[in-house]
Amino acid sequence: MSESVSGTYQTGGGSVSLEVVIGNGHKGRSKILLDNVEVGRGGGSVSANLGSGLGGRQVVVISTMNQTNPESMETCVDYKFTGGLAPQTFTGRKVVASKGEGVDYEATFTLA
Repeated sequence: MSESVSGTYQTGGGSVSLEVVIGNGHKGRSKILLDNVEVGRGGGSVSANLGSGLGGRQVVVISTMNQTNPESMETCVDYKFTGGLAPQTFTGRKVVASKGEGVDYEATFTLA
């Protein structure tokens, strides 16, 4: 099962950071790419300093997670940008049908 997320983040020329958080007590891993170059990878929560002067560039985050929290069938991934004009969080959500079900998230963000 796959879920897509997209958006635009206004950098304002500042030094931008991104934190990716697997939510609702589920387990998963994420990889952060800036213009197809890996800048971060890990499980649970992953952060990357993307730098400044990023207008027109693209960030892609690929996350793979499994429903592991017996209290929630809803999976989610938060994408938290800071350092630009204002902090901004984008969220992907998907309710799974069965326990242990996997979800792949692919998020694409344009930096403006």
